[in-house]
Amino acid sequence: MLDTNELFFNNGIDITFVEPYPELLLTLIKKTDRERTTLISSNLQEVDLKLFAQLEEHDIVFVDSTHVSKVYSDVNYIFFKLLPSLRSGVLYIFTTFSILLNILKSGSMRIEHGMRRTYSGLFSNITSPSVL
Repeated sequence: MLDTNELFFNNGIDITFVEPYPELLLTLIKKTDRERTTLISSNLQEVDLKLFAQLEEHDIVFVDSTHVSKVYSDVNYIFFKLLPSLRSGVLYIFTTFSILLNILKSGSMRIEHGMRRTYSGLFSNITSPSVL
């Protein structure tokens, strides 16, 4: 994202990271990137939806979650609060969506190492053009 912003958009895109554990991110980005971006060091489910209410048509939300649906999880927050609150035309991209597509194709909710994960709300959101 940062490289694309720099190379193709002359750093004209505002980027905000919501990252509960920013240590690795901060070691990977340049000092100038730190100055040009906003970092919210918090769990996503603790972020006020007003942050996302600012987004307009053609803005993009990149989602990389814990992939675990449980009480007070980021996944539940994404599906039941964040996505329904977005304005029409705001795009959202699940960065690990290929895993979900493989689950749908196989008809199985089983993932490597025997872990089972339930994606609440996935099937009601799968038909959204923003997801596909």
